[in-house]
Amino acid sequence: MTSSLNSNFGRQGDTATIVLVDDYNTPVTGFNSSPGQPHFAIPAYSTIQLVDEGVGSPQGIMFTGLVTNPQWMWTAPGRVEWLLQCTDLTVYADTSIVQEVYSGINGDDIIVDVTTKAECGITAAKVSDGGHVYPAPLVPLAYLSYGQLSKHWTDVAKLSSQGMIYGWTVDENAELWFYPQTLNIPSGVTVTDTPTSSTPSMTECHIDPSQQMLYEFDGTTFYTRVVVEGALVTVSYDAGKARKGQISPTDAYVGNGYSQSWPLSYTPEVTSLTLKAAAGIVSEIGSTTQRGAAYLTVGGVVENVSINDGTTTITTPFQLIQSSNGLWSLQVTPGVGSTPPAGTPIKIWYRYQNPIIAQADNVSQQQRIGGPNGGVFSEFVKDTSLTTVAAAFSRAKADLSEFGAPHARITFYTSPDFLGWIRTGQTFILQASQIPDSQNAWNLGLTGVFFVIQQMTNFVQGGYRSTQVTAVRIE
Repeated sequence: MTSSLNSNFGRQGDTATIVLVDDYNTPVTGFNSSPGQPHFAIPAYSTIQLVDEGVGSPQGIMFTGLVTNPQWMWTAPGRVEWLLQCTDLTVYADTSIVQEVYSGINGDDIIVDVTTKAECGITAAKVSDGGHVYPAPLVPLAYLSYGQLSKHWTDVAKLSSQGMIYGWTVDENAELWFYPQTLNIPSGVTVTDTPTSSTPSMTECHIDPSQQMLYEFDGTTFYTRVVVEGALVTVSYDAGKARKGQISPTDAYVGNGYSQSWPLSYTPEVTSLTLKAAAGIVSEIGSTTQRGAAYLTVGGVVENVSINDGTTTITTPFQLIQSSNGLWSLQVTPGVGSTPPAGTPIKIWYRYQNPIIAQADNVSQQQRIGGPNGGVFSEFVKDTSLTTVAAAFSRAKADLSEFGAPHARITFYTSPDFLGWIRTGQTFILQASQIPDSQNAWNLGLTGVFFVIQQMTNFVQGGYRSTQVTAVRIE
């Protein structure tokens, strides 16, 4: 069993598996020296920090967190192994439940406020106040229902990603970093496939030629149009203007002398049951009273209409009824109402529920790609927490920003002779002689700035390590 580290920037925290060997037959200064007794014990939720002393602090701090699942294994007389499953300090946000609603506030202000109110031990402060929460765009509406604080960071990051992709991470001081991938926080490291020296280095990282290197333009989640469906909203009408014929009806039909049913275009608002259309009043059902829920005229004459709930006897000439397939219709009540003669105008105004819909398009990308579909590659998002058109449109723009262009991304393994450390969320300079540069007519030989979004590190014998790095190009 070997130690490993998985670190991410953006939408989740870091994890680590750390293996410790305790050969307690051999005394160790500073630890329990009782004969035959282990030198130490590690209870669950002990704090732990992994530091590369050669790199030094803070750059060399590779992991800080809690031991969430310590496992003790006896391997031989006088020898045990500890297998420590660890989660970084994000665990405090993962176990903090908050609920807030924000309207017309910048993303960075939301992040600071909701983190402060959570009181979970993680601090957040804007850059202007000495913290690491960078300015973010205006968010029309953020409905953060009861849930994990870390999930809400991700929600706000998505809503803030309007032109730039935002993410977050928690550092070793339990301070939240919230910033876009375009922010260049240099690690001071150059990554290359053409080593300039065979000497182990802190600042020159060599791509391991024995491992697979992949450079890709990821278009698997590429969209040029995003359609967002938000919450259902109730659409009302002005009963006074309806009676005066000053507004168009919600639905209108013409009788043919035999039809007794007409489909409704929308789902009626059915909080109450009986609709007294003539007076524009709904009779009280339980403790609910509504005015102007529906208004019906047949041949210019006002008619009473009720909603059929399946149990109440309908006594009005017309009723609104839902079929087994969920569709609603206006019907003549059998034995009560009369079939309208041919040519009779039938008009109904009613409250109905309709989802908020917003659409955002990347027109330049659509024109560039072209093709039989006009370059339109669509994504549909349903999020019932979005209760305004502005909020839904903001979400559409955010998704379009994140997935509106193929990402240039590299995945490679570091060679063991790299003694330095690149923290996730930092940048490095890539000098690769065998990669075509899309920003230079696809000629071989790429030099660019890359942002680290994920690292998976394995520690091997001799104190060396090999890291699989995934990074996206930002310059």
